[in-house]
Amino acid sequence: VCKGLEPAEQEELLAAIANLALDNKQMEKARAEDLARFRAGDWEAFIDKGLAGKVLSGECVFYKKPLPPELVKLYERLLKHVESILVGQVARQTEATHDLLVRFAEHYRVLQLEERALRFSDVTFKLADGAAQVELERLAFRMDGGVRHLLLDEFQDTSPAQWRVLRPLAQ
Repeated sequence: VCKGLEPAEQEELLAAIANLALDNKQMEKARAEDLARFRAGDWEAFIDKGLAGKVLSGECVFYKKPLPPELVKLYERLLKHVESILVGQVARQTEATHDLLVRFAEHYRVLQLEERALRFSDVTFKLADGAAQVELERLAFRMDGGVRHLLLDEFQDTSPAQWRVLRPLAQ
């Protein structure tokens, strides 16, 4: 994860971009629009449009005019800052989603116990957890013998949990 700019660094960078001499009116207009989008926090528009969009896509040409290399370098630093903001947003959303799903799973388990209800897949997971704890010798004793052959139709569709149930038998 990249680290964003400190507020003072950010202002210096914005000032450097704003004050860089450009000899093209279209570039000047695009730069002003980019700076306005940046200051407004409109990250999606900032990275998609104008000079920032060109630099991000690797195009260093705007209306068939090459972008000054020093402007490209300044924009690259600004784009890294925006990347840190967007990655941070995704990380916070992912963490919030994880927390929500953990809380849901806890409540769901309580409801399942209260209702004494299992889904079909729950049976597989419970068997897999139990199979991991059973010794092979005890399993053979419980079945009154070992397993010589194990035939399994559609093995390619076997889930990891199902395989954990079958593995002791296959061994």
